[in-house]
Amino acid sequence: MVSVAQVRLHLKQGARLSSIDLENAYWHVRIHRRFKKILAFQVEGDVFQFTQLPFGLSLAPRVFTRIVRVLARELTHRNGDVFMYLDDWLISASSKEDGESSTRVTLATAEGMGFRINHPKSSLSPSQQQVWLEMLWDTSTASLPLSPDNSLRILRRFFVASLSVFTHRQWETLLVSPTFAAEVVPLGRLLLHRLTREVNAVEPKKLAHPMSPHLSALLLPWLSRDALRRWTLWVPSAPTFFVASYASDIGWGYQSSKGHQQFGGWTDKWRVAHINVRDLYVAWRFLEDNQTTQDEANCFEMDSTAAVFCLNRQGKAR
Repeated sequence: MVSVAQVRLHLKQGARLSSIDLENAYWHVRIHRRFKKILAFQVEGDVFQFTQLPFGLSLAPRVFTRIVRVLARELTHRNGDVFMYLDDWLISASSKEDGESSTRVTLATAEGMGFRINHPKSSLSPSQQQVWLEMLWDTSTASLPLSPDNSLRILRRFFVASLSVFTHRQWETLLVSPTFAAEVVPLGRLLLHRLTREVNAVEPKKLAHPMSPHLSALLLPWLSRDALRRWTLWVPSAPTFFVASYASDIGWGYQSSKGHQQFGGWTDKWRVAHINVRDLYVAWRFLEDNQTTQDEANCFEMDSTAAVFCLNRQGKAR
């Protein structure tokens, strides 16, 4: 399935958008008679089995995505850009007329293949503002904030969590909500990674635990209504300067195109750290030493692809 980042890279500013929502998406997929027995269950002595792909099955999203991917490829080839995230489809066109034509063709093709359209949840009139995946896609300004309803829903869920006793499983369910939010909220991935690491460290996982002071502190950024209303640009601004950094067993250093320069050796603590961690330390050290540049767009040039990945993805959940 497509990601928010992929859609942002492909959408053009000023494009006209429409959206289609499928009704009971997984139920469009029939289960082969050989495998129905695998999806059987018993209730009060009566045995039932699914004849259509059920919701809640771990493989269901992957199976459904592989099926609609063929349709998405065909529609994009002859009809413009069509992005499919499970049962939520987004259609992009350069003009309103092209958007109306693309929407009609997509609807006719989908219905001709047996897909049922959820018309109340679909938005078939192309416009430059479209709520899709709980986010407000505005092509006129290239902005992507959370929709007001989604922002309020996440805020309420985290507020309840801050006052509750949760099991690990309940926390995992709760963390699904801000996953998309993390893509558009400034430093959202970093905030979510920190929260995920703390939740994964909770033991034993089957028991309910009260809110720890550290976990409560990690929730604070999400409890700010203003934080969920902010958004990042679709595409990062072009860098205004570059920073070449290096880390080796001997020492570390950096030099920027604006003349910032520093180098040094490792303490005993950092000397035993993994080289990727030391590469990240140099990036942090530059930002710490030159805080006046933190509002500017800069590009770090380093040898470690793992460190570059962590910087671009705002860290990892492990």
